[in-house]
Amino acid sequence: MIGGQGGFLAAAMALGLGFVVACGSAEQGGGSPGHAGTAGSSSSAAGGQSGGGTGATGGAVSSAPIPLTDLCPVFVGDLCAYLTQCLGEKFRDLDQCKAEVDCYGLPELQASAAKGSVVYDPSQVGQCHARFLGDPCNFAFFLFTPDIFEVLSYCPNTITPRLTVGGACVSNGECSDGLYCKKDQGKCPGSCAPFAASGESCADGTPCSPHSSCNSRGLCHVAAKVGDTCKDASDCDGNILCLGEDCPAQLYCDANAGACKLGASEGMPCGAVAGTSMPLVACERGLFCDAVFIDKVGACRKPGGAGTPCNQSGCSTGFHCIGYQALGATPQLGMCAGPSAAGGACVGQADCAAGLVCSSNLCGAPLALGAACTQDAECGPGTACDTVCKTAAYPGDDCTPAASKCVFSRCVGGKCADHLKVGASCAADADCTTQRCVAGVCADTSVCSQ
Repeated sequence: MIGGQGGFLAAAMALGLGFVVACGSAEQGGGSPGHAGTAGSSSSAAGGQSGGGTGATGGAVSSAPIPLTDLCPVFVGDLCAYLTQCLGEKFRDLDQCKAEVDCYGLPELQASAAKGSVVYDPSQVGQCHARFLGDPCNFAFFLFTPDIFEVLSYCPNTITPRLTVGGACVSNGECSDGLYCKKDQGKCPGSCAPFAASGESCADGTPCSPHSSCNSRGLCHVAAKVGDTCKDASDCDGNILCLGEDCPAQLYCDANAGACKLGASEGMPCGAVAGTSMPLVACERGLFCDAVFIDKVGACRKPGGAGTPCNQSGCSTGFHCIGYQALGATPQLGMCAGPSAAGGACVGQADCAAGLVCSSNLCGAPLALGAACTQDAECGPGTACDTVCKTAAYPGDDCTPAASKCVFSRCVGGKCADHLKVGASCAADADCTTQRCVAGVCADTSVCSQ
């Protein structure tokens, strides 16, 4: 699940995105793929290649220029490609998906280009689109659901900002290098203002300048290096999530020495160190610490396959940890194992063998109609979860039986119907694709709050 019907906060997970990822979940009351709105700074880990390539279906990928007037259908198509190909969301077909998503943030981008606040480059946007299609499930990583400005910012030169200090703005994407769009509670317009520099306060939410971060004491600091003084792990950028090959070395704060040090190598001690208030010695990138808990000493290891020790980490792709006990009378490491058979332990669906589902932390056959459930994945084909497994219904289907549920749609007059697009008249948030009904109209608050 990426977002809930009422909230739209995206999980911190790798998202392969075309131009936006903004989805609700069929797991929560037939919610529409809504939008989280602006999310401050985002992390990214770009994947794929620029320019043309081969798409997920094996066909040639076009990198033809995309005029701003033609961006909306591309935007929607890319989003639906991600939702269906990468998340396996239970839309009836591609047309239903396209009816359920909107061009989030696009009106603001069009207005910005018309005013000259940005320069939109159709050729670069075409290349960005081709890069997505070449590897839709590994295009980027976003901590929260991004808007169109944020996504295009990960494809260099697609939009060029033109505003200077004090310029009225709606998005960071309009503000020149070294500036961001400062808004009061997300309301527009904001004004372009400088990022907080190293040593300046970020405690009030002011973003730090690029290549720097906000430490636990609310001060911006540049990327740490070995030997830098530190007071806690945040001074050494410890445990920063990094996907891909171009990652900085893993550092940790040696509290006794008061300095940042390289993560421990394979076989070296890690975890707790007696006599300090910050006892965690980190491992170098690519290794994990096999300590039973954070107050114990462990050793740095490479992730392994079946039969190798593990805790919350430590298993290679395709394996999961079973038997790990962090607390209690007999804390112990677990062992990595392949997908579990029926009756085996699991935490998520990936822990179970093909054809099985993870329910109540046990692998088993998909749940039958009427069985209690917590998510769609627990229910069998043609069904969806609504506290119990129900028959999946789609726009045009009858939704009056108690045993059916409208999937990515809503029940209106006894029939499932698409959610309403931005600008349509509405009575409640649940009527809209964006899940925001403002003054009787479906609103897009992805860039500007209302």
